[in-house]
Amino acid sequence: MDSITSILNNINTFSKSLFKFSQFFEPLLILKHIPSDISYHLNSNDFLYHLDQASSHLNWLNDFFSNHISKVLHKEVSRLKKTQHIDKTIPYADFTVDGLPVFKKEAPAQISFDDILRGSMLNGSPLTPVKRRNPDAFTFHGVCSFCGAPEEYIYDNNGKGQFKCNPCHNTFTLKTDLSGETGIYCPHCGRKLDLKHDRKGYLVYHCPNDKCPYYLKNKKIYDSDKRETLKTSSHQYRLRYHYVD
Repeated sequence: MDSITSILNNINTFSKSLFKFSQFFEPLLILKHIPSDISYHLNSNDFLYHLDQASSHLNWLNDFFSNHISKVLHKEVSRLKKTQHIDKTIPYADFTVDGLPVFKKEAPAQISFDDILRGSMLNGSPLTPVKRRNPDAFTFHGVCSFCGAPEEYIYDNNGKGQFKCNPCHNTFTLKTDLSGETGIYCPHCGRKLDLKHDRKGYLVYHCPNDKCPYYLKNKKIYDSDKRETLKTSSHQYRLRYHYVD
């Protein structure tokens, strides 16, 4: 029997493979006409067989997690949240810590990743994710703050915390000085954060974007029977990305 660590690693690898497949599939949704040489491969018996098998396996895994895993995890998370010590005198003490936002100097609005992707397909040079020699060493998690490209298209530019977006060719860093005209941006959607609260000793920013992937994911959770995992107080729930400075 495999160890729990091995199983979790396999699940993580499987999840990354699914995402990679989605990146291959996304351009097909953009094209209005599928070229004949692509259509030929999509209609091959091998592809149709493996697609059918993969769909069956994925449906089985979804049912398995739904019936045996999700409910138990939900109970454990709820139990853990109830047993955690929360200092009621500290505002937002029970907030889950989000990843760092993106700091960058203010710049003119850039073309969106969707437009870049669409243009690359029309030009016959489709964008491909960055091939990393050591994926585990890549520390950036989020999207390009200029065009919104996902992290799969971003690479480490100098090994010192500066990153570069392959689609729009802009560079940015997570450790930019906040003085001057620097903006703070959501790492999930690239939207500039709004100042939500000006507390004594710290500032609270949040992402106002109703289409932010982080917000939409939590909105689905809130609308389900798992909303307790988002609870921050007796009557408040946390759906949006927050950053406390």
